[in-house]
Amino acid sequence: MINELEIIANTNSLQKRRNITGEIFFKVGEFSFPEQNWNDFIIIVLVWWLSAYKTFVENDKQPFKLIFMDGSFEIKIKRITEGILVLNFFEDYVQLPVVKHIRVLFH
Repeated sequence: MINELEIIANTNSLQKRRNITGEIFFKVGEFSFPEQNWNDFIIIVLVWWLSAYKTFVENDKQPFKLIFMDGSFEIKIKRITEGILVLNFFEDYVQLPVVKHIRVLFH
């Protein structure tokens, strides 16, 4: 089943301390990862994710991973066909029993 992916970066939740923190998480249907309203170092995490995605696009769409700064959460992403990605979610380096396929437009 192909799902719609949302990356939630709630600008209303931003707090400036030493680094900027705020809510950032993945939402695929009813599934949220790491959890709904997850709070992390939002700017740092987004820069990491954009860098990983840029490398993915430039390097013939090789698998890549997205990590969070807090906790041991990661998402491993690979292309299975043109426009379809599969996302595998990990907590504490153990794969969760959740695998999501999403449709994306590559630019």
